[in-house]
This record gives sequence, C-alpha cells and structure tokens, in this order.
Amino acid sequence: MVIKKLKERSGVVHDQLGWGDPMPLEKIEDCASAELVAASYNGGYWGVLNLKVSDWGCEVSIDAGPEEIERVGAAVKDVLTAAVDSSQLAATQRPFKVFIGHGSDSQWKYLYEMFSKVHGFNVEAFESSERAGIHTLFVVDKMIRSSSVALVVMTGEDQMADGSMRARENVVHEIGYCQGALGIDRTIILLEDGISEPSNIAGLTQIRFAKNSLIDAQDRILNTLNLHKQAQDFSEI
Repeated sequence: MVIKKLKERSGVVHDQLGWGDPMPLEKIEDCASAELVAASYNGGYWGVLNLKVSDWGCEVSIDAGPEEIERVGAAVKDVLTAAVDSSQLAATQRPFKVFIGHGSDSQWKYLYEMFSKVHGFNVEAFESSERAGIHTLFVVDKMIRSSSVALVVMTGEDQMADGSMRARENVVHEIGYCQGALGIDRTIILLEDGISEPSNIAGLTQIRFAKNSLIDAQDRILNTLNLHKQAQDFSEI
C-alpha cells in the first residue's frame, strides 16, 4: 500500500508517503478531520482507498472492482469484529452549528445574539472567542468545516470607481470557502440591497434585505435554519 496524499484540515498537505514510511501523527493530532487517499500496486494496479476521518465519524470509499471491494469489506469486518467491543459503541448525533461570515458592518452581531441567545442555536463567528497567535484562515477553516450551515452577510462596504458598492473581498472569499466545505445548498447568502452581486452566486440560496435592515430578515433566516436542522436530524435517525 502506498499513501498518495495525507491532507490536514488545517491546510498542511503531506504527499507521497511510501511503503514502510512512518505516519507523521504528531503533525495531525490537533486536526478536527483528515483525508487519506491510498493506492495499491501489489503486483499490478488494484484500486484506490479513500478514508475521511473527523470528530463525527469515518467515511470510507473504495474505487476498485466488485471482487476486490467484497474481499476488502469482509477483511475489515473480521478485523472490527475481533478488535471492537460493540457494547461500548454509542451513536453520537452531530450538533447543529451555524457559522456566520461577515465584513466590518456590525449588523452580523444581531444575528449572533438573536439566534444563539433567543432561538438557542449553536452559533459561531470568528470573533466568538480569543484566538491570538493563530492564522485567521486556519481558524475560519476549522470553524466552517465543523458547522452544519453557513450564513454569509454581504453588506456594501467597498465603493468602486463607478460609485457602486460591493462586499468586502474576504466575504466573497468566505462564500466560496463555505460552498466548497459545506456544499452550495448549505451556504446561505444574506444580500443587502444595492450592492454589486457576483455573477457566480446568481440562483443560489439568497435572503435579501434592505440597506441597514438585516433585522427585518430574521423570520426568513430562522425558517431556513429550521429546515436545515430538520434535514440534518432526519438524516441521522
């Protein structure tokens, strides 16, 4: 077995670990999740094994012929049966968590207070706690990947040469980051009227609100969050 890629969710990638090479566990011990892609060339190409491990479970996929998949599955079952005490296993439901992405406009603070303290959601934004000495992107990456859904607030903060207003570049970046990590359907864009809209967000999940009136969109946002929470709860039954 040759390890082709070991990806840490903190952003560090280790490549080409050959047969017999030690696994650098000390480099990933503080990661919330990791991805391992391995290929076997035992006397010829066999297939590819993808393993994704996180705090909430393990996802395994095998790209190989049906006979190889069946053989590997039987071997894994035998190993687990012998090594795991099934009486100690308990199902763990992943908590529903909401990430809020935003610029410097303080309207996002209303969402944080409302949905965390009034509606009881687990809500997190970059400013939620002290993170001195840690690179911003690493922090945001971990927060997004541990969330169930993202609310990204696009308010007009940067004025263009033609007089039009657009959201901060970090907000546009976070939209793409959330879409890649959580999925397009779980990235909810809160779009203020009158700002330039990136062409690649047309047709995506959007909740529009009047300038400086994000508070007026709270019912629509709450309904959307409840629908996503219900979908997650149903999927884990």
